[in-house]
Amino acid sequence: MQVNQNNIIESLQQTLKNKRQTHLTFQHIDLAKLQIIKKKLDIYIKQREKEEEEKNVALSEAKKVIDAMMEKTGLSRNDVAALLSQSSPNKTPKGLR
Repeated sequence: MQVNQNNIIESLQQTLKNKRQTHLTFQHIDLAKLQIIKKKLDIYIKQREKEEEEKNVALSEAKKVIDAMMEKTGLSRNDVAALLSQSSPNKTPKGLR
């Protein structure tokens, strides 16, 4: 499916690069349908931007926690990373499967 998505994206990018080809591709599509596509893309883009912003905020918060841990304990980044990797379970406990 990823290959198909990449083909669609590349095809759209190639079409939209050329004004004439863009016109030929979209001239027979109703304006209402194009507006619906645009509206749905705008909604999706805003959602992705929001998710990206939330991810960046969470990353920033995590960095602050790690920095505070380093300052409080005097540990290096490598020490903190080692501690965090030890405390994070990689597998689901047998009783929870």
